Amino acid sequence: MGIFTTNWYLYKTQLPTISLSHKKRDSEAENFAANKNRLTENTAATTTNFDNQLLDAIDEGLNLLGDSSKQALYFYLQKTFKINRQDIPYKIEEFEEAIEKIFGTGAKILQIQIMKSLFKKVGSNVKQHPKQKNLTFNEYVETLRTLLNDQQNIDADNKTQEK
Repeated sequence: MGIFTTNWYLYKTQLPTISLSHKKRDSEAENFAANKNRLTENTAATTTNFDNQLLDAIDEGLNLLGDSSKQALYFYLQKTFKINRQDIPYKIEEFEEAIEKIFGTGAKILQIQIMKSLFKKVGSNVKQHPKQKNLTFNEYVETLRTLLNDQQNIDADNKTQEK
């Protein structure tokens, strides 16, 4: 072991010498981090257009709170409810419950704003509208998702028939 001293009159510290096993471990850790980043990039690339539009609509709806409050809310959702921003489209019911716990009845205002923003983004692509008049936030998002998926399937079928 090499000896490293600084301000020798205060303390003396011994550092272990670096061996090849440490270098190998560091190399494995770097490979793991690189693979994890690639996986994250691939996952992000496979998110659907609707999910991206939903996230944008949520951002726009939460802008009512202001940018710093919106960022604080995302942080709180992640730490308290284990909901990352990117996971919201897949955990829409948990997101709805979380903002209702945080804001109480004020959550309805945010949900309405998010729904308005979402409709502005995808409403022109929806050729038929939900039959129910009073939908919850979760039901509205899932209904829009289903309608858009059905519409995309119909459009894809029409394109294959045209060929």
